[in-house]
Amino acid sequence: MSLFQHLREDNGIWKVLIDGKDIHEAGESQIAGGYRVSMVNQLPPEKINKTLDFFNVFRFNEHEDYIYGQRRERKIGLFHFEPGEHTLRLVCVGSNPASADPETGKLRYNLTADVLSLRKLPFENLDAWVEEAAKEEK
Repeated sequence: MSLFQHLREDNGIWKVLIDGKDIHEAGESQIAGGYRVSMVNQLPPEKINKTLDFFNVFRFNEHEDYIYGQRRERKIGLFHFEPGEHTLRLVCVGSNPASADPETGKLRYNLTADVLSLRKLPFENLDAWVEEAAKEEK
């Protein structure tokens, strides 16, 4: 699962929940080690990033940057979903200190995103499949 964020100066920090659970409880989240799935299980829950910061740290002071923000794909994780309905919920948990309005000093908490991407993967031999896909991408 990936989310294509729009990073802007007025955006906040959002926690990701899947079916009411923190992402590390719902599946293998925040894939570490160059997309090596086996590395995820080695991270303790307190080390896994459970939030997404939507603040634009990549400001280029261009017209498109002010209007649209920067677009960035964030890999949320690998999850096995049984047939049926599932929920993805984003809950605002704060604001990046740099998001303060220059005139009022008030922090900003918005969220802007473009696409939620879900891909079906062959779970029976996933490590080998990911390694092969990484080779082909290079």
